[in-house]
Amino acid sequence: MQLLKGHRFRLDLAESQAEFCSRTAGICRFLRNLALEQRSMAWKHGKHSVGYNAQAGELADLKVLAPWVAEAPHHCLQQVLRDLQVAFQNFFAGRAAYPAFQKKFAHDSFRFPDPKQFQVDEVRQRIKLPKLGWVPYRNGKGRHALKLQGTIKSITVSREGKHWFISILCEAEVAEPVPVLGPAVGVDLGVAQTITLSSGQGPIQIPGMTKAESCRLARIQRAFDRKRKGSINRAKARTRLAEFQARIARRRRDAVHKATTMLAKSHSLVVIEDLRIKSMTKAPEPKPDPDKEGSFLPNGAAAKAGLNKAILDKGWGEIRRQLEYKCRWYGSKLVAVPPAYTSQRCSAPGCGHTEEGNRTSQAEFRCLKCGHAENADLNAAKNILSKGTTDGPSVSACGARALAGRRSRKVAA
Repeated sequence: MQLLKGHRFRLDLAESQAEFCSRTAGICRFLRNLALEQRSMAWKHGKHSVGYNAQAGELADLKVLAPWVAEAPHHCLQQVLRDLQVAFQNFFAGRAAYPAFQKKFAHDSFRFPDPKQFQVDEVRQRIKLPKLGWVPYRNGKGRHALKLQGTIKSITVSREGKHWFISILCEAEVAEPVPVLGPAVGVDLGVAQTITLSSGQGPIQIPGMTKAESCRLARIQRAFDRKRKGSINRAKARTRLAEFQARIARRRRDAVHKATTMLAKSHSLVVIEDLRIKSMTKAPEPKPDPDKEGSFLPNGAAAKAGLNKAILDKGWGEIRRQLEYKCRWYGSKLVAVPPAYTSQRCSAPGCGHTEEGNRTSQAEFRCLKCGHAENADLNAAKNILSKGTTDGPSVSACGARALAGRRSRKVAA
């Protein structure tokens, strides 16, 4: 089968090269926002649809009106318009929301889509990019160095914190994976215990921010807010804030990679809950007080905000995303089941009694019918496994919703 796999390395840029990357990312952001505004205004005022071909044909005129746009490589500018076209296609297909304007200093990146425009020297661990020249990147040494397999399709340069990274997308023809012979397992995602397995192994904790780190983040954010806009001190504070957040994200991502790889390699079937994380982390709407006009009743917004932060800090969405492609890589199967009543149902053989009072606390489950008692998360994981194996057909997590817009035989990391 054909496999798409990305390799990510940190770049060691000179000061002039880092400045060029910042300017290129800014130009790409300007072009995307300008193209998005053009599309929106054309439809708002004349019900006229503007596509990629029309906007790509106007790039030459834009470079005349704004010569500084020509500083960015032309292929990167074309890729910005292609990405915007894909964003609108996903919107019209119901897979995504309407494209939004990109903010400054957020998701700075640009892509080289043509393999003829760059060279990769794996021996000396360096890469040649248009208008940048040869740039060294960090890789392991000896047998620990990652080897690029297959044909390089594209290279994306992105900023995380104060460092720049490259993501090299390769396409390779690999043999069909040998099916995993390990036992099936149910996975319950939580806040106190991030991953609880039905086998009783674990639990697996994904490290989030500690209380001390949360306090430090708040101090850095306050210091950033106090700086005058446009000042050098504000730019320094922004860099400190971005680097702190990037360090937390790298630590979380590393733990998720290790956990999901273990699950995909060790179990023939992985059953998870089909959670709607975006809806779960939505802020509650205030309810008006019927006795007092213009006032609202307390709705636990502070507690809900804390829960939303904890859910997002554990990376539930990233866990599912990685399981989707890793299960296909290693020959296991991933199934998502409806989450209804998994925490209220008794997992004891022959019981299955479902009642809200069965879960006496966040950590304890005690069945009111048969008296079965065990950890609440472990009980939920067993129910999740039961739903994916004995309760009839379930929704495949690698189905049409998860892989919409992708080619059927290709998986991207």
